[in-house]
Amino acid sequence: MIGLAYVFEFIRDIQRDGDFMGYVNAGNAVLNGTDIYADFLNTWPPFFAIFSVPLALVHNWSPLLIRGIWLMGIALSWIGIVRMSTWLFDVQMNRSEWWRDWRVLLPFILVFRFVIEDISNIQINSMLLFASLGVFRLLDRGRWVMASLLLAFIISLKVYPIFILFYLLYKRNLKPVGATVVGIFAINALCFPIMGGLETHLAFHTWIEHRLLGDPIILHKNQAFLPFGIGLLSDVTRGLGIQYNIMSLPLELAKVVSQALLLILLIPFAWWMRSSWKSTPMNQKAAEIAVVLALIPIASPLAWKYYFVFLFPLYFVAVSRFQNPQNRWISGLIILSFILTILTTEGVIQRTPSDVAEVFGAITWGVLLQVYLFRKILKTSRN
Repeated sequence: MIGLAYVFEFIRDIQRDGDFMGYVNAGNAVLNGTDIYADFLNTWPPFFAIFSVPLALVHNWSPLLIRGIWLMGIALSWIGIVRMSTWLFDVQMNRSEWWRDWRVLLPFILVFRFVIEDISNIQINSMLLFASLGVFRLLDRGRWVMASLLLAFIISLKVYPIFILFYLLYKRNLKPVGATVVGIFAINALCFPIMGGLETHLAFHTWIEHRLLGDPIILHKNQAFLPFGIGLLSDVTRGLGIQYNIMSLPLELAKVVSQALLLILLIPFAWWMRSSWKSTPMNQKAAEIAVVLALIPIASPLAWKYYFVFLFPLYFVAVSRFQNPQNRWISGLIILSFILTILTTEGVIQRTPSDVAEVFGAITWGVLLQVYLFRKILKTSRN
């Protein structure tokens, strides 16, 4: 059934522009020497436009070919995500039959609504999840230089993997942190000879001022914590004319207070992860990695639904080490969390109720609930 759904999406989406057209437009802007941020779809760092040049060149010759290659890349990324997860999280399974192992199928089904979002929008997030797992796999094997280059590359593309860098800094794993910072500067320096000095300066200025530090997107489709907090603390509506605010703070103050509230919510995880990278046992490290990846969409200022493919490692580790909780409250909260994250899709409850649920941060709170419950359902030692 999953395979048929993918084939259906492939046939349908190969004929659509999706968000992929933003990549093509950014690449064409570089080729034509025009403003890469003239297209509203481009919210990405300047280097992403350089990365998109080959995509634009192939698209200009055959749109169907490049979209087909990209959609196949998403499928191959998920094969890599599963294989990388089995290695990284030390889960033993039959190499020839992993695709029908329940420890793979169940987590994949749980994130399937987000995978479909990623495919239908012809997005890059599945590939970034694969690369993020690759960073940790390389670190696990002691190849920190390669890990740093890979992390610098994906941060230069979409920024939000920078939370992996923050995690490594917090864990005092300083060699890859330093190398990643150097790599970010080196990779982005490529913009100067390719785009030109003045054009690169203007591009970075536009991106930082209007994209990175500009007004946050409050719309309900953004399921990060920040827009929920702003909706709670100011008069701004997230859509449908619904307001649920308990205060009427100015927008900028509401933004700052929302970020502070998120930091408070993350304090228990900071305490849980307080040991250094070297002194953290591998089973604990695997659990931490899964939590960090799951929290990336929540902590990012922007989290469209396809960002939540990053939940897969959390579900994979949880299913692989599952213990049936004896506490009925915990069981009930687990069920509630999946109702919020999965059953609020418009495919189940139709569009308007789904939009209303998103206004109130259904996915946001479902994911936060899941990461809080995560440690409750983990075994304390490897099987």
